[in-house]
Amino acid sequence: MTIETATIPIVRTPKTNGIVPLDLVEAMSVVAASRATLAIIKAYEAAGVTGNVMVPLVTDCPVDPATLGRAIRRVWKAALEDVGNGGSVRVELRPRAVHRFIESEGIPDLGRI
Repeated sequence: MTIETATIPIVRTPKTNGIVPLDLVEAMSVVAASRATLAIIKAYEAAGVTGNVMVPLVTDCPVDPATLGRAIRRVWKAALEDVGNGGSVRVELRPRAVHRFIESEGIPDLGRI
């Protein structure tokens, strides 16, 4: 069951404001260090919810870290609201080079197979 999805573009050139796109894994490091992300992590801890983020190790997948952060935090918030206290959530990032976007999806984690 999907709770929330978000799509962001793959960015090949720097923006006019000087923001340079980063590869997906590097951009996730920036997202993880942000205060907004840390606040969501604290909310997960307070609710007793565990979460897993699946980030594929891909090359040539540059993104704007700010755009990625907003999208993934929206997915995390929706998943937290839906799963309830003590639940578990899995968020998957799925690059699709053919369409030049990344999809982020929050899924209740029903256990590992």
